[in-house]
Amino acid sequence: MKTSNNDNSFGNKLNEQSAIIKELTDKYSKFNIDEIIETRIKKAINTIKEENKSVLEDILKSFTEVKTYTIAFKKCFDTSQEEISKLTMKLNQITSDNTRQTELWQELTQTENNHKTNLISSIQSFQHEFRNSQRCNNSKMNDIEQILNTLPRMSTPLNQNEGTRIPNPQVLEVENSQLKNEFSTSFHSLEPSMGQALLKEVPKLKEWPHFSGEEEYDHMEFIRGIEMIKEDFELPDRLVTARYNTLFTRSAHRWFKVETAFESAKFNADKDKGLQWFFQQKDRLTALYPVMSEFMIHRNILRQCGGDLEHAFERRTTGKSSAEDIMNILEEVYTRTRIDSSRVNLKTRFNTTWKDYVDKNPKENSNNVQYKSADIIRECHIFQSTTHLANKCPKRGKMNEIKIEKEPDVGKMII
Repeated sequence: MKTSNNDNSFGNKLNEQSAIIKELTDKYSKFNIDEIIETRIKKAINTIKEENKSVLEDILKSFTEVKTYTIAFKKCFDTSQEEISKLTMKLNQITSDNTRQTELWQELTQTENNHKTNLISSIQSFQHEFRNSQRCNNSKMNDIEQILNTLPRMSTPLNQNEGTRIPNPQVLEVENSQLKNEFSTSFHSLEPSMGQALLKEVPKLKEWPHFSGEEEYDHMEFIRGIEMIKEDFELPDRLVTARYNTLFTRSAHRWFKVETAFESAKFNADKDKGLQWFFQQKDRLTALYPVMSEFMIHRNILRQCGGDLEHAFERRTTGKSSAEDIMNILEEVYTRTRIDSSRVNLKTRFNTTWKDYVDKNPKENSNNVQYKSADIIRECHIFQSTTHLANKCPKRGKMNEIKIEKEPDVGKMII
């Protein structure tokens, strides 16, 4: 009974719901949903257009401007491409011209270097010849002066040039007065008497800086010392230069003999230090020839080594080698290979004769003194003959001579 009642209630509910759905379908069937949606969309679009009309106009304007800019940009791009093509043509021409110019420049530099080397070599040869001729002339003049000094002189000379060569004291007084006047005139604000008083206060030559030009020296200190004394006492140039003869000592005093010193300074691996010798030779050459190129300086220095050392340096150096490279090569050669270290002058080794040895050691060689006065008899050691020597002996056998012995007769031996 309960189940039947439940089934009836459920069926009633379904019927009610179906009736409600039918009513709703009848109501909404009268309306068209698509039309309603289209109308609402159109209304929304119209409202959006009215609200954003100005924005759309701005967008259209920007689009038109972009279009015009793109057209102008395209024209500029086309013109730039044409200009780039023209520039590439010009660049190709310029590069070809530059290559030609570089070739011509290299040729010019080579010819210039060749002319420089030829000119330097000609100047060197001319200077060498001129100095040799000057030395010959000086030696001749010295000989003439010696001859003139040996000639008898008259008791009353005919003119002032004859007689003794003592300078005239009047001339010396005039020169000293000129020097004092020159010194006194250098003091514009002082009186001449004050200038002479300051001249007496000038330090003596012992207190002046001296320059030797040997070992490690700094010539700038010497120059600064001279300039300081000159400025403190306002000395004229003539008085300062007159004292150079005593201020320069040793090597500096003999500076005019730099060329002979350079030629005589051969490199000796046992005595000389490579770096010191190289810099000394380089300073001499730069003092003699300031215009000489670095390559010629190095070449002339390496020529002073001679023999195997010169060959070793030339094999290791090139025309572009710097001073540092040459110093390293020089140090490597004389420290590692020790070329030329054991070379001894044979003349100095065998220059002492038996007579010198006897004179130096009379006690040890007292028994051999009798051989000095004894006559040496030369004879042939083969036949002990004094008529000829062994190298001209007529009975001497020839060198490597093979003597063939005669074989005995077989027939005679059988008999």
